[in-house]
Amino acid sequence: MINIGIIGCGYWGENYLNTIENIEKLSLCWIYNKHNEIPDHKLPAKVRFTKNYQDILDDRKIDAVIISTPPGTHYRIAKDALEAGKDVLLEKPFTTDSEEALSLLKLAALKKRILMVGHVFLYNPAIRELKKIVENKELGRLHYFYCRRTGLGPVRMDINAMWNLAPHDISIVNYLLDGQLPRTVIANGVSFLSPGVEDVVDLVLEYENNLKAFIHVGWSEPQKSRETIVVGDKKKAVIEDTARNPLAIFDSDELSQVSHPRLEKTMPLENQCLHFLECIETGKQPLTNAYTGYTNVKILECAQESLKTGETVEIHFEAI
Repeated sequence: MINIGIIGCGYWGENYLNTIENIEKLSLCWIYNKHNEIPDHKLPAKVRFTKNYQDILDDRKIDAVIISTPPGTHYRIAKDALEAGKDVLLEKPFTTDSEEALSLLKLAALKKRILMVGHVFLYNPAIRELKKIVENKELGRLHYFYCRRTGLGPVRMDINAMWNLAPHDISIVNYLLDGQLPRTVIANGVSFLSPGVEDVVDLVLEYENNLKAFIHVGWSEPQKSRETIVVGDKKKAVIEDTARNPLAIFDSDELSQVSHPRLEKTMPLENQCLHFLECIETGKQPLTNAYTGYTNVKILECAQESLKTGETVEIHFEAI
């Protein structure tokens, strides 16, 4: 049995709470929330609540923590958790600074702890099936990716729409390309709800062989979309996460011919938590390990620079 604590129990933290309750080998012992207490009727039996996350880290019975706090706090809390000897699942974005991300990566290696980033869409059955299709060359030579992630809110003041939403799409494209990383990025955005915080952002990532990924994110659009399109010279694939049949494969010459591959009936967040458990038990490196967290942050960092300058920015990753 792995004893675990949740640090941060807002909207996404509550999803973790509900998911962990259904995993037998994970025993939730603590919940931390800075501002709002959790009513007793919502607090699971035998779970303690605190407004000081250090209480969780000081508990020697706790093996691991899930951190789902505002992104600006990720580095400090994850650093404290690793130094306390805890395995860590850290929500996206991994950090808000690539040097801090590298620092966490190295600390986890030094402490021999699991450090995993919550890129939950890589545990989505539709994305997993699409990766197999791409690897088997069923789409042919890839031309481009198009990703759209929009909806009405929630609007944040601490990070812009790109930092909040684009980590998902960046992680998806890199995963489908088997870990290939972009060479350049250019981004532009618009701020209208609050000065200095972009509410809608478009990014273009360029990979080897002129392969590009076009990413559109925004939190002020009336239509909710979670769309990934992959265009190849043989076939096209479309994932719309809100659709009844999330994955569709189209014949490039005859678009009326569409197939819907059979998908596993599992939940992405549960798959992610089960993978975290497996890594703790076996010591294996997570699919979404600390290096993928670092590269994701580095891309966002360069995109943020492009937002300011309007220029294409070269991305240089530190090899580990």
